[in-house]
Amino acid sequence: PRIRVLIVEGVARNEYRFLRRVLGSDPDVSLSDVVKLRKDVFLQQDAESGADLARGLPVKREDFKRFDVILLGDIARAEFSDGQLLALRDFVSEGGGLILTGGQNAYGAGGYASSPLADMLPVAISDRDGQIEGTFVPRLTAAGAGHPVFRGCEEFFSQGASRAALDGANRV
Repeated sequence: PRIRVLIVEGVARNEYRFLRRVLGSDPDVSLSDVVKLRKDVFLQQDAESGADLARGLPVKREDFKRFDVILLGDIARAEFSDGQLLALRDFVSEGGGLILTGGQNAYGAGGYASSPLADMLPVAISDRDGQIEGTFVPRLTAAGAGHPVFRGCEEFFSQGASRAALDGANRV
């Protein structure tokens, strides 16, 4: 079976377009995605998930089961109801995947510090956290270099690898 992925994005930024193109072309992925157009209006583009995504995330708990992974991009917590975030938390607690890509309206800057998701994230966030500006090249720690998720990516993170340069990051 194909991996059912939902991307929820607040801004049609480069990261969103890249993920949409790559995941959408993968024959092992069934991609659904929504991008915010304006306040309370989302454009839904999907592979017939059957879920109502007019509010970004599903509103009904059972609609979360239509996905294996949910990817939240640069989108503020205020776009979702408490019920949606509680259902998302339950989705993850029951084995669903969650990826947060960050952005100007994510993590602390996006209001997630006091949300139902805050305690389940692998980082601590606060409302004071914001964006780190300026280009930098990420480096793996010794523990990161030994982790299986980075196996085969050594060249990407090697000294002087310009393709790994980032324009900013979320402070957590």
